[in-house]
Amino acid sequence: MVLSLTCERESPEAIPFKPFSPFRYAFEGLLIPIGGLNSSVPNLGFTYLTSLPWYASLTMLSGGYDISTKSGIFDFSYQSGTDTSLFQYIINSSFAVDKHGFKYFSGSASTSTSFDFGTISAASFSAQANATYGRTLKDNMSVYFSTLQLVAASYSNLVMTGPGTYERGGIKLTAGVVHSLEKQVNPIEEPILDLFDVEVDFAAYIPKLIPLTCIDNFTYNLPVKAKTEFFSLSNATMRLAKLEAETVLFGWDIQKAMPGISALFINDLILTAGYTSGFDYLTNKDYETNWHFVYAGKYLNQIKDGTIKYRDYYTVKVSLGFTPNIGSFANSQMRNNFYMCYHLGKKANLPEKVFEIGLEAKF
Repeated sequence: MVLSLTCERESPEAIPFKPFSPFRYAFEGLLIPIGGLNSSVPNLGFTYLTSLPWYASLTMLSGGYDISTKSGIFDFSYQSGTDTSLFQYIINSSFAVDKHGFKYFSGSASTSTSFDFGTISAASFSAQANATYGRTLKDNMSVYFSTLQLVAASYSNLVMTGPGTYERGGIKLTAGVVHSLEKQVNPIEEPILDLFDVEVDFAAYIPKLIPLTCIDNFTYNLPVKAKTEFFSLSNATMRLAKLEAETVLFGWDIQKAMPGISALFINDLILTAGYTSGFDYLTNKDYETNWHFVYAGKYLNQIKDGTIKYRDYYTVKVSLGFTPNIGSFANSQMRNNFYMCYHLGKKANLPEKVFEIGLEAKF
């Protein structure tokens, strides 16, 4: 006796389907009651985030009111690229108004690529450009235009050296060519700055200062990161040379969704202590010189003589790391930090804001 089993398959034409439309997901995002997520200081407002579930893209719309500047600020951001770090790009724009009307418009675009080679080494290349047109905090009546372009290359050999979340060891070296332009366009047109320079950054990671193995998702063995910057055009102070060192005093690796808001994934809570020191140029004429590295010998002599500007201070910081748990940006590369920090030291050396609340966002 032979049994014969047959299975009837439906033809592709019989299976119902709908064409894929990316616009469908535009209204299936996440609404956050905070504005200004792509700025250093959040404001009163709302931010809407959405992404496609099969692509590494993220769209952000934000609007709010900044109490410190008494301005209404509207932001748009889009970032996309490959699922890996092989190719990434980001486009940002911001528009602000106040009681006098239009205040400023700014836009930026950046792209980067990185790849591994050898056993633990990695190389990355990046390019960015930004421009701002409008009034500033220092001069609320005149209109200025500024732009900055940067092309950089980096080498790193960072690796995880232990079970701890922050136990990374290795170095990272970055060098880039930068151009900065600033001029006043109204009421009179007047050039202010037009510089070319080379920026060099070096960072070293020490996995732990205390020879202990952390357990139960806690960190208490003092991992350290130290970073130096030379000839920076983006820093407001310490533009000649800057050193930043930071250690994790205590860390709690939470890795859980926020109760009642599953779209927000809490990564960790960290208490850090840091030290910042650096040198600045003696005069504005020194700053307005092209290719500062050519005059490195002159600056070294000024450091030896004690005639150059120097400042330092300490920082205590608490930060809460979180990641949007939605779509393609539910991954560790989209981690963000909400932080509070307090600066200590001589009053003359402290930053303009001694106490800060802000957001370090990847949007």
